[in-house]
Amino acid sequence: MKQTIILVSDNHYDQTSLLDIQNYFGSKPIYIHLGDSEMSQSALRGFLAVRGNNDYDYDLPLFQVVDLYGHRFFLTHGHHEYVSMGYETLLEKAKHYQCDFACFGHTHRYYQNQVKGIYLCNPGSLRANRDGTLPSFMKIEFEEGKEPVFTRFDYPYSLK
Repeated sequence: MKQTIILVSDNHYDQTSLLDIQNYFGSKPIYIHLGDSEMSQSALRGFLAVRGNNDYDYDLPLFQVVDLYGHRFFLTHGHHEYVSMGYETLLEKAKHYQCDFACFGHTHRYYQNQVKGIYLCNPGSLRANRDGTLPSFMKIEFEEGKEPVFTRFDYPYSLK
């Protein structure tokens, strides 16, 4: 049986994009928001969420470590890990917490790679990517005994 996680980030107060994604995929996936929603925790209902550098709901944590589908995830926005300058600090934190996934936003660039045994996942921005590509988010599918499958979705075009 496949299990799914949807990663989003950097929608910058665009609640419509979050609702569109939840309506498209329904209630089965786990939804994770990696910061810069500029929304309250109550407005992020249905999402595991962390605080970004533009978020002012201080009830949101700066990072979370969660166990999902047999994997351990380090969730952060990335501004405290200086991801704009490389991934070393992010990898160190993920390793410290014994995570095999490090999920982050902040750069407004979609990115997925495996480095030193840790999957690095950035869904890009739902508002505007800084590399000239369309706004984006990520789906990760897990099936027992298989490698995770990563899919990029361009918002809103992939939802039609």
